[in-house]
Amino acid sequence: MVIAGALGFLLYKLYQRSISKVSIGTPTMRVHKVDLSGIELRVILPVINESDIPVTVSGFLGQLYYQNSALGVLNLVAPTSLPGFGQKTIEFSLKSGYLGTALEMLNILTNGNPFNFKSINYKNIDWKQFHIKGTLKVGAVPISIESGLLE
Repeated sequence: MVIAGALGFLLYKLYQRSISKVSIGTPTMRVHKVDLSGIELRVILPVINESDIPVTVSGFLGQLYYQNSALGVLNLVAPTSLPGFGQKTIEFSLKSGYLGTALEMLNILTNGNPFNFKSINYKNIDWKQFHIKGTLKVGAVPISIESGLLE
């Protein structure tokens, strides 16, 4: 029983060490869909596993902010397995109906003309005003994320 406990503790420490080798890149954002039901944004986040032990990104809960205002809740689109010494991008989704913050988001993305959503010009968006804040679940370990967005 002592040997099993010691082995379990050793495996736990090895797992913790491998999780601590996960690093997060700078996220980017894109408009995934705009239709009559509202708007869906996707935030793409590169995640790097710097250990040789594969891990799974199983969840995320956070928010997307513009300046200091929360635009909505971001959720992980699909769980992702990170190979040892590998990198993958994971996607978060924010969906908002027109009764929510969709018009505000379209107003930001179209530079004040939310009813012409086909005129979204990514070069005119002030990406420094956007940031995400939340918790990424890698294996059983939560990792806090707070980052601005790249263009």
